[in-house]
Amino acid sequence: MDFAELKALIDRMPSYNIPAADCIVIHKGQTVFRHVTGYADIEAGEKLTEKHLYNLYSASKVATCATALTLLDKGCYNLDDPVSEYLPEFREMWVKAEGSDEPVIAKNPITIRQLFTMTAGLTYDLDTPYIRAVREEKGERATTRDYVGAIAKNPLIFEPGTHYNYSLCHDVLGALVEVWSGKTFGTYMQEALFDPIGMTETGFARTDAVVERLAYQYTNYNHLDGSWERKHKENPFVFGPLYESGGAGLVSSVNDYSLFVDTLTHRGLTRNGERILKPETVDLMRQDQLSPTCRYDFDTKINRPGYSYALGVRTLVDTTKSPSAFGEFGWDGAAGAYLVIDPENEVSIFYAQHDFGAPWHHTEIRDAAYAGLRK
Repeated sequence: MDFAELKALIDRMPSYNIPAADCIVIHKGQTVFRHVTGYADIEAGEKLTEKHLYNLYSASKVATCATALTLLDKGCYNLDDPVSEYLPEFREMWVKAEGSDEPVIAKNPITIRQLFTMTAGLTYDLDTPYIRAVREEKGERATTRDYVGAIAKNPLIFEPGTHYNYSLCHDVLGALVEVWSGKTFGTYMQEALFDPIGMTETGFARTDAVVERLAYQYTNYNHLDGSWERKHKENPFVFGPLYESGGAGLVSSVNDYSLFVDTLTHRGLTRNGERILKPETVDLMRQDQLSPTCRYDFDTKINRPGYSYALGVRTLVDTTKSPSAFGEFGWDGAAGAYLVIDPENEVSIFYAQHDFGAPWHHTEIRDAAYAGLRK
């Protein structure tokens, strides 16, 4: 193995207007590449280290879906159950009529599978009148269930199951986990995933100690003159301490989240021999779920060449577009986090950065990692 190309690529990230980058590659359960570069705080001259934490944003979705699937393994629900069977606020949904802004009653109920696959008709609008009302009325007392109730009041943008639209679906999954488990979403995720895997640095809580370790997030950083538009540590997708956003709320380190990534690579088996998911459930998680119409939406809106969408993850369906194996899966996050989970080759990649505005280089990272493995 020779990861000189990957190391050089990570070291070039600051010149690509990404202030800091953090990457790990695991092969057959062993760390074969680990590298960090750049600054967690440019002004203070604080270099990035393996100890820094990141807002995972949508990279949280993979953990959320895995958490929900542990309850599928326990027989708590079926994928094609109506969501309203467990969350009554979704019983009567309105949908915008085709060619009109006037809503009508949806013909079909939203199913749990449609939440996993982003085909429920929800949006990512965080500023609806209903969400604002919850924030204004309850403030920091507002819970996951409170916000999901507000999400349910918004008209759908299409009839459930007919199209793909990236949305707040996985936040709703978090509320379902609470119903099925009888615990808060974060508590059950800790018990079902993090504790058996041995993860100690991942969660929804943003304590002073967690915020202290967060690398700063930069918007429109310019490497040439060292300027930026904004520097902060906040997560705009999290409205308060009791709202555990399944779609975007987790904080973690690269070392810690890579343990979860590698557990999925080994089809649900942790390094210490505990099983968090059945192997067939992990295979179901990465099985293409999109109809031709939904796949067209995914291709045009999301643009992941060679991939389709499965139960909350992209999944490789065209191996001519990637050096990884058919069914390699994962996702990414708004500030640049990126997961590669490849059970066939026993390859796990987790990469994190904290920048808004610079182009992502995920494909190059993936390709350089596989090139290093094969040298």
